[in-house]
Amino acid sequence: MKKEKNLVKKKFFSKLEAEEYINQISKSLIYHKIDSFEIAAHQKYLKKGRPSVTDAAIDTYSASFLLSKLNEDEINKIVWNKASFVVGTSDLVAGAEKIIKIYRKDQQGVERAFRFLKSPMFFADAFFFKNTKRIVALLTLMTISLLVYSLLQRKLRLAIEEKNEPIPDQKGKPTKRPTMAWVSQSFEGIDLISHSYKGVREYKFVRLGKFANQVLALLGSQYVDRYSSKMLI
Repeated sequence: MKKEKNLVKKKFFSKLEAEEYINQISKSLIYHKIDSFEIAAHQKYLKKGRPSVTDAAIDTYSASFLLSKLNEDEINKIVWNKASFVVGTSDLVAGAEKIIKIYRKDQQGVERAFRFLKSPMFFADAFFFKNTKRIVALLTLMTISLLVYSLLQRKLRLAIEEKNEPIPDQKGKPTKRPTMAWVSQSFEGIDLISHSYKGVREYKFVRLGKFANQVLALLGSQYVDRYSSKMLI
């Protein structure tokens, strides 16, 4: 490795001060180590111009150092950190390699799913907590919500595939791989109203259109019942 001399553009008033400054530089370096350094003494006259014999002078010091060694330990640590990531799982039997292999197979899908934390639809950025426990509680709820969200999306896609009954997407074209973001938006505006007639209170869902009924039918009878009079009795 080629050695290059690095001059410190600073004057010091003592050798100790110069050494401490070199030590600070050494601590700030990440990828290299200082192989050697040199401190040189100089005389500096207090008056400007050409000095005379009687002019007073003070000692100053300059420093230079050579970088010739790579900090292999630090480089390996950085490479390891950049090549590592945390994967949470409830599978306590499978080994780490198997879990990472499964994750990498659908890594894009997992990371795309977690975008909902930043989505304005879920108002996650509208909450502000100082207490660490409340932050953890919020993240736990959001993660559970994502789990339910993903399971429901998977259930709907499997039902569509099994019955070969695609549903319209945002553009009205049939699709077998809808997202729950689109489906949940389509359920907005469905309201539950109630009214009394001769002492009997009745409930009814309004604006429960063809699309919503199709989705509920694909998901199963339990979902259909949740939007029917059976659930309201």
